[in-house]
Amino acid sequence: MHYLPGVHSVCVDKLSHLVDEFTRFVNGLVKLKEPVDSWDTPLSNMLLMKLDRETLLAWEKHSVHFTRDKYKDVIEFVQDRIQILKSTNTFVMDQSAGGTKVAGNSRQPVQRRFIAYFSPGSCSFVCPHPTAKVSTGVFRRSHFAQLPSVHR
Repeated sequence: MHYLPGVHSVCVDKLSHLVDEFTRFVNGLVKLKEPVDSWDTPLSNMLLMKLDRETLLAWEKHSVHFTRDKYKDVIEFVQDRIQILKSTNTFVMDQSAGGTKVAGNSRQPVQRRFIAYFSPGSCSFVCPHPTAKVSTGVFRRSHFAQLPSVHR
């Protein structure tokens, strides 16, 4: 267990490999009838020392109210984190694969090129002051209808 490589950055594969190998070694010690149940502190510390900073920080936030680190809790937390990271990576890969499915057909996203031109000096419409009494928008509608289609 001492020679297992540590994980230096968030990487699902490396984290999975670390947990699998660590669990395999612990299961081997159980088969050799070692008192693993009473080794919470050394086992959890050894595993925590091999985790990347982000996972370690997430564990610290998760376990802030625990009285002590138990190996069972640490290994469950890391396994849950691996599942979350795998799900997140799958979701991100699905999103980045492009194409959205619409009514059963796969459609690649199309970049739309639309530019609206507006020249403030070419429009003679002046908005009335908000406190001005204008009858229920008739002024706005009739004036709007008189504007050339370019300015509507």
